[in-house]
Amino acid sequence: VLNYRPQPRIAVLGLAYKENAHSIKNSHSLALITHLTDWPIQVFDPVVQASAVSHPDCAQANSPVEAARNADVLILMTPWAEFKAIKPADLCQVMRGRTIIDPFQVLPGRECEAVGFTYISLGQPPRDVK
Repeated sequence: VLNYRPQPRIAVLGLAYKENAHSIKNSHSLALITHLTDWPIQVFDPVVQASAVSHPDCAQANSPVEAARNADVLILMTPWAEFKAIKPADLCQVMRGRTIIDPFQVLPGRECEAVGFTYISLGQPPRDVK
């Protein structure tokens, strides 16, 4: 996905180890971010600040939709309840790319697909625009 974009951007939602927790110990999100150092990222978490992230080009967003602004890929790493309120149509208006990686199926996959996203989740094949 990122190899086909000039200066790709990544948005990561959720830094905490799990929802409703402040802990970053054993955070899958932080582990992933250590492998994304070649690209700028924007992050949002309701309780964990971006200062917890070890990344050369990481920016803290004030909301999930702000984190997604101009992103080529959106990755939801912690299934916070407030992320369920995100409307895929709102993401479509602010994102540059059309890929959502949502391991926990926080967003409605069919709705993401309906507005033009490729939706990738655990346990199911990618949902793609035909």
